[in-house]
Amino acid sequence: MQNKTKRVNSIISLIACTFFVLTCSSEQPKKLKNETFVKIMSEVMTIESLNTSDSVKVAMIYKALEKENISVEKLEKNIKSSGSDPEYWYNIYTGIKEQLKEKSKTEKDK
Repeated sequence: MQNKTKRVNSIISLIACTFFVLTCSSEQPKKLKNETFVKIMSEVMTIESLNTSDSVKVAMIYKALEKENISVEKLEKNIKSSGSDPEYWYNIYTGIKEQLKEKSKTEKDK
């Protein structure tokens, strides 16, 4: 139950950040591939659910972005450029949900 609450809080945080970024910038950058964006956001949500300090989480998120060769700015611009397209966000959140479910299944099998 507590794990679900953390995931819901992470999703709410992601949505809030998305809308914040949408209101702050007006450029139309090249979008990340959906599978790359889903992979990154799944990793971010997994990191957010860890029971560790915020500074450690931030460092882990930066490392995950670096691993994919993506800057925070590029990620933010990708979120902004996606705007309020409900179909796009449905596909992204469905992909994130599937990846988190697969990751959870893999961890249970260990």
